Amino acid sequence: MEIIQWTLPDCEKESGAGYAFNANIRETSPLHTHNFYEIFYVNKGKAIHCVNGERIVVSSGACVFIRPWDVHSYDSLNYSEFQMTSVGFTCEEMEEGFRWSQFPPAMITEPGLPPHIMLNGYEKTEFENKLKGIESHAKGIERKRYFRSVFPFFIYLICNKIRRA
Repeated sequence: MEIIQWTLPDCEKESGAGYAFNANIRETSPLHTHNFYEIFYVNKGKAIHCVNGERIVVSSGACVFIRPWDVHSYDSLNYSEFQMTSVGFTCEEMEEGFRWSQFPPAMITEPGLPPHIMLNGYEKTEFENKLKGIESHAKGIERKRYFRSVFPFFIYLICNKIRRA
């Protein structure tokens, strides 16, 4: 099976972060990898996340931190609805975010599978609002500033849940 290599679009490079919303499983990408990091969040429904040779069910509230070397795609699960938001960001933004957060990057980079956490309650609402904010900021320096203001929250939330698991 062919693996597609995605790159962050040129129009997103100044921002350091791109935003995408997929309204259903058909809008997701076939088996792919990329030269950037990605956080995807399941807004609604369920699907199978095929990642690094494993098949993992993801459902509403799931947040997964994809690394550039991860190979992944999505399959439908029993005709379930599926909506997801993803934010792709440069390796430089990743390095800056971990420098600010003081969490060791190995928490994200060393496991064989990408970190996967479940959000609910206040965390879920805050996460969703901050994700939506990325889209609402114009590409370029405005988006970069906003992303850099919320990225530490994303890292803290994900790494803190990993640490407690």
